[in-house]
Amino acid sequence: MRLLVVLALYTALALAVFRPSPHELAHTAPAFHGIADDPMLLMWGTSHVSRTLFRAPLHLFDAPVFHPARLTLAYSDHMIGQALVGLPIWLATRNPLLEYNLLVLASYVLGAAATYAYLRALGASVLAAVAGGLVFTFTPYRFHSPLWLQVLLTPFVPLTLLAWVRFLRSGRASAWAAMVACWTLHGLVGLYLALYFGIVMGVLCLYGAVATPVARRRLALLAAPFAMLLLLAPTLLPY
Repeated sequence: MRLLVVLALYTALALAVFRPSPHELAHTAPAFHGIADDPMLLMWGTSHVSRTLFRAPLHLFDAPVFHPARLTLAYSDHMIGQALVGLPIWLATRNPLLEYNLLVLASYVLGAAATYAYLRALGASVLAAVAGGLVFTFTPYRFHSPLWLQVLLTPFVPLTLLAWVRFLRSGRASAWAAMVACWTLHGLVGLYLALYFGIVMGVLCLYGAVATPVARRRLALLAAPFAMLLLLAPTLLPY
């Protein structure tokens, strides 16, 4: 219940900060200083994945550009993670503008709420966790990056860290699976984020393997990066 209240708080803040109208959400692309080229490209990639994910998943990277070249979706960020998160919006509306714009807004809300949950698991008070969510998402850097959804959509970072902490504490297979799943989903959002966060999580898995006295947990932590890479492999090979 408390998490729902926090979600509502962050949602209200995002709406107050950006003040989007329903018409803008459904009919305009994000722009910064009059530039909208990048979001148009990323929006096209997201909508292509949304259309093709179930219709022809084996040809997901064969986007309809630069014919007769193959695997042309790999010429830019593939946006698979964004399409998976925004799939309910796409299935309900088939509107790529609305899907992209709502995902931009959701990136603030979901990132802040995930950070709140992570900090609460670390023992932070409610107010401190709420403040941490604000610091993680409602920042000047992100306000100056409204065009690049592959940079904005970061809720899987704190969720991966949350699952890592829970696995260290409990050793439960469900926590390990959640860590690998969230880590993989974060890798599907963008290659830059996958690389940088992969370094962080690799160090944390090594640290956890050294710190834990339980051999089974040690092996599981060492195996986590390989499991993540195995799951990401089909989206990495086209590059």
